[in-house]
Amino acid sequence: MTKMWLRRQREGKISLLLVIITVVVIVAVVATLVLSGVINLNNDQVRIRASYAGSWAGAYGDSSSLNTWSGEGSKTVVLNRPSGGGTWTVVANAMKMDLSNEVITVTIETMGGRVLKQATGNTPFALVQCSVDVP
Repeated sequence: MTKMWLRRQREGKISLLLVIITVVVIVAVVATLVLSGVINLNNDQVRIRASYAGSWAGAYGDSSSLNTWSGEGSKTVVLNRPSGGGTWTVVANAMKMDLSNEVITVTIETMGGRVLKQATGNTPFALVQCSVDVP
């Protein structure tokens, strides 16, 4: 009787230890993903990027403001969520300013680098656009 009781006590302690180890591992993995930017718990900012080897021009923004942008090569801007909460609609576009067949890309991504929306085009004077609702 005493041996069975001791065995159950040991089994209970081992089970509890396994649960604790599992919780610690899960917390460590989630913390690593958050710190590395794979999981971004803050949706108050997004990065908007236009990338093209030649000249391009376009606009980006949200319901509170629309900004023009232009450049050669890549350009990245950070857009801040306006106050008020709710769903945040972010838009961006860029147009090639030449006749080449090279690819132009517009990307909206989290600050952690997760792509929310991306658009590409390669026709002469291609206009690429993306829009995404950020919760």
